[in-house]
Amino acid sequence: MGDDADGGADGLQQLRHIFQQLDKDDSGLLRPDNFAAFLKKLDPEAWPAPEISRLFAEADCNGDGVVDLGDWAQFASEVDSGRNFCKQVMQAAAFFPRNVPGFRVELAGGEDAKLTSDLVADPAFHGGESHGLDAVQTYTAYAALGAREWKVNVAAVPCPAGRAIGRVALFMHGHGHSCCISTWGRFWAPMLARGYHLLAFDAPGFGRSAGASGQTLPWRDADAELVLLLLRSFGMSGRGRTTVFGQCMGGAMFLRALMVSPDTFGAWHVLHNCTIGSWPPQLADILRARGGGIQSFWWCDPDHMREANVYREFSALMARTPELCTFVDLQRDRELPAFFSFSHTEEPRLCRAERALVLGYCPEAVRSLADFASARPRAAAARGGDSAAPRKTMLQLGRENKDFKVFVRVRPPLPRERGSDPCCHVNDVEDPRGRIVQQIMVQRGDATGSSTAGSEFVFEHVFLPEASQDDVWSGVRSSLDAVGALLQGIGATIFAYGQTGSGKTFTIDGDGTGFTSRGVHD
Repeated sequence: MGDDADGGADGLQQLRHIFQQLDKDDSGLLRPDNFAAFLKKLDPEAWPAPEISRLFAEADCNGDGVVDLGDWAQFASEVDSGRNFCKQVMQAAAFFPRNVPGFRVELAGGEDAKLTSDLVADPAFHGGESHGLDAVQTYTAYAALGAREWKVNVAAVPCPAGRAIGRVALFMHGHGHSCCISTWGRFWAPMLARGYHLLAFDAPGFGRSAGASGQTLPWRDADAELVLLLLRSFGMSGRGRTTVFGQCMGGAMFLRALMVSPDTFGAWHVLHNCTIGSWPPQLADILRARGGGIQSFWWCDPDHMREANVYREFSALMARTPELCTFVDLQRDRELPAFFSFSHTEEPRLCRAERALVLGYCPEAVRSLADFASARPRAAAARGGDSAAPRKTMLQLGRENKDFKVFVRVRPPLPRERGSDPCCHVNDVEDPRGRIVQQIMVQRGDATGSSTAGSEFVFEHVFLPEASQDDVWSGVRSSLDAVGALLQGIGATIFAYGQTGSGKTFTIDGDGTGFTSRGVHD
């Protein structure tokens, strides 16, 4: 498809994935009916029927009444409307898995796909809110953990275009024969409605994944690796955009993965009966750096006693830093069953027990926790006077200068850099004064290709590689009207600073498209 349609080989892989979903009879062809059904499934408001018919006619480049991969590639590269249309489709269907080292994925069909579709339609699972869950996709993943490859059942729901914010809610179940992808079902649709893609999986030995029932010992030492491989497959590694809902051992898997790759995860997370053998002492520092926190709930039972180390540690964390942790003992601190109760689905094939578990938080609790989990991160607070090089920007320190603004523009990757994971990611955050600004997280790679913690800075705005000259000029002008100040007799300067090849001259000059000509025109 070329660079115009989302970047070479990666764009082709995504396009083939879309075709695989549509091509139910394995014919390698799209027809008007499945073409229309797919677009309506992605976003029913974006493409009215007449527009779909017109686009299909344009995509049918050879006029034979069907569209194959070659037709769509030609449509994407040679027709203006096709380029724009394919970019929309790519954006709408951007949440899909790729094969990565140690983790390969196939689209599942047959009984596995039907069981997942039936699950998300079950009121016992969704609790009455199910809008958008019919877009669920079922995958079979093969994860190389230690000396063995494990077959893992995965479910994913892409958020429709127009609402997606590039973030993922990852749901992880606990240790029990009734535990599987159903556990956090009440939260699926609320998080989807808040712009999140959804991702869940059955751990090895649970649900429909391979392995002896309830046995974690063969893969437990690699549980963090499993989580990170899954997120890397879905393009979320190191991006700081994954919010976790973790129950029991799912909470432990999250905490261990967080210690390995904190930059992969977002700010806010929800845990239920989280258990972990060794408490991570750096948890508070990581949560503080991420600008977020945890809400953790406890239901006392024979497997989760109040004498557990996690109960003590979460209680102490809340006492020391209530902004980082809220810990709730459900049987002591909440009215039951109005706030919480256990629920189950009736389908026995979902798990290793007669019925699959669903955490039955009440609708008010679900809404409150979904709002908590989807909140913007706090900008990190300053830490004392350090005479070394600055580690925080003025915005992070709460020292806004209305006459001086700093913007960042990230250049596109060079040819030799294409195919590598992104090295920086951007989030909207609140500065200490409550304004919405942008945080850029820069990470470093180690010798194995894995991401390691880097630096985080907050600026007025961060322009990503896809930003046009017009986008950059408009963004800067809307925040700092240098031309208007100049016309009022006030000195104004816009300058670009950066290393050789970073795009300074292009931004300022750009052969007539940069700031100089645009400022004169204004």
